[in-house]
Amino acid sequence: MGGMTEAREGPRVALAASARSAWGLDEEFLCGLLDVAGGAAGGVQRGEVLRRMPGRVTVRLTAPGGRDVVVKRTEGPARSRGLMLWLRSVVGPVVGPGCPAQREFEALTALQGLGLPVPEPLAWAQTGNLERPVGIVVMALVPHAESLRQRLARAPADAARFAPELATLVARLHAAGWYHRDLYLEHVVVEASTQRLVLLDLARARGERSPRRRWFVKDLGALASTPGLDEAARCSFLEGYCDLRGIAPRARAGWARAVLARARRIARHVPRHADPATREGGL
Repeated sequence: MGGMTEAREGPRVALAASARSAWGLDEEFLCGLLDVAGGAAGGVQRGEVLRRMPGRVTVRLTAPGGRDVVVKRTEGPARSRGLMLWLRSVVGPVVGPGCPAQREFEALTALQGLGLPVPEPLAWAQTGNLERPVGIVVMALVPHAESLRQRLARAPADAARFAPELATLVARLHAAGWYHRDLYLEHVVVEASTQRLVLLDLARARGERSPRRRWFVKDLGALASTPGLDEAARCSFLEGYCDLRGIAPRARAGWARAVLARARRIARHVPRHADPATREGGL
């Protein structure tokens, strides 16, 4: 996406080309969301809370242009500059050093550029420093009534319908050198108007020139760990994924064993932070 603008003094603010004209966003609005005076969460306090975790809150707001957006505000320590630069030199990530908000914005921008179904990235802003930043990322709201996990819990037979589309989405993501790192079915939503699948919660997504297989297995294992997902749906998804990735038939049993082992490990994991007010798919 082109047309980025960035302030030279004070908080770092960057807007996508469409953010001003189509959404009515500007630096004043973003700085209001970023305000940390007195430890307050600034303008995000007036939004509808979708998720709250230590150091992070995600809200739904109406932008100045009258359209709904999702704002994710993060506060707290990030990786040190030295570590981030070292990682970049070793693995060559697509998304370079920066605050979590900047990294998520750049991930969304890169994935949108690849034609993957993700929320439209609109803006990001940061104050503080790299070691302890406060940042926000603003993205278009994806209207939806339920996540794919909720859909399959309500209508298990729909697994056969969505398995090919989900396999295509994940195969395209991985083929481009990207992995999600939190690829659970609750982070895939069914868009209301089109019924297509849209991928959310890309804060930890990474892109590399040559990702290790373990990252792909982790993504696939997270999907396969969903309670209530029947064996036929898992097999259909994995077969479609392997076909699209060109994985040789003789190697597929090894992939399946690794994915199912990872799924069992994930299923035993108890989340460290759980917000009972979280609206699934609102990340």
